Amino acid sequence: MLYATLRIALFTVMCLFNGSTGTNVVLQHEHNIKLDEICDIGANNKLLLSIIYVESGGDPTKWAKGEDAVGCLQIRRISVRDANRILKKQKNKKRYKYKDRWNCEKSRDMFVLLTEYYLPGGCDEDIARFWNGGPRGPNKKATKIYWRKVRRKLLKLSKKK
Repeated sequence: MLYATLRIALFTVMCLFNGSTGTNVVLQHEHNIKLDEICDIGANNKLLLSIIYVESGGDPTKWAKGEDAVGCLQIRRISVRDANRILKKQKNKKRYKYKDRWNCEKSRDMFVLLTEYYLPGGCDEDIARFWNGGPRGPNKKATKIYWRKVRRKLLKLSKKK
């Protein structure tokens, strides 16, 4: 149990930091993770970590074949298209590709872009329910169960200091 918890923690930390340089940390035999640094998780990132945990258990290689949701945040193609639409509207030349869903850093950037666009200054519950149910997610009854899962993990992370 402790090993699994540490493995998930390392995967989620990997999603928060750019892995272009640094030391190698090997988890089991299937993943090489490069981390620039490991530091305390700030309050702003605890919601993101909780969502990553609920979505993929911290596994950046996870793929929900039936939904074509991939990566640590289980991003679908429609979200990539929506992120690109927002970038175009903001006159930003940056664009995401479908394969960027496998990259935790780019997934996190898409998450931030989408949540800030649809829910500027939104509360944790609204953001989590949006991520699960789309732009109308905070109003859908179906996303309440998802929010309970995220909140449970968020409370566990908040207790750890």
